[in-house]
Amino acid sequence: MSMLRNTKTVHLDVLAVVAGALLATTSAMAGVVKVYWTDRDNATLFVTDLSGGGTSVLASGFGRLQDVDLDTSTGALYFADWGTVGPPGGQGSINRVNPDGTGLATVLNTNDAVHQLALDEGLQRIYFTRAVSYDDREISHVDTNGANYTVLFSGSVPSSNGWFYSGLALDAPNNLLYWGDIGVLTPAPPADGSVNRMTTSGAAVTQL
Repeated sequence: MSMLRNTKTVHLDVLAVVAGALLATTSAMAGVVKVYWTDRDNATLFVTDLSGGGTSVLASGFGRLQDVDLDTSTGALYFADWGTVGPPGGQGSINRVNPDGTGLATVLNTNDAVHQLALDEGLQRIYFTRAVSYDDREISHVDTNGANYTVLFSGSVPSSNGWFYSGLALDAPNNLLYWGDIGVLTPAPPADGSVNRMTTSGAAVTQL
């Protein structure tokens, strides 16, 4: 685990490269650079060692993998499973695995699609977005041990008609969450998207 401590992490969606998500970590030890990424359609979580170690499968056999986040304090990886194919999805879950592929466990099973994650390492809490239906989306949180599942926000921000949320960022020091509402997908091009903010308790929902 020590190899993963004191890392600089960059997280971004890379749908143009691979349908899923990517997380890059650069270790302070020996210039080790690892990229953790999901292949959505093949429902597989990979790690690629850019220092010459190749690519390995960490987890597979899920429905449709989405976001991935790293707990730099413990080394655990958390990843979201959209569940069954087809919007809004179903039987989704949040899962945990060690960076060597051991210790695979389910944190939370849902009846709906789980999309984006944001980890609060200090509180050991996972904030996440889920699509209940085309017209009902939620932002919730659950502890990393699966306890205290709480819905913070449900539905659309006023003036937004989006189908699901895309992107979730946590400002832990200021107790704020930011997320994107993808807007209406059809007819093309997408419209009515927005960037939004609220407190980590679900208050003061604001469209920016």
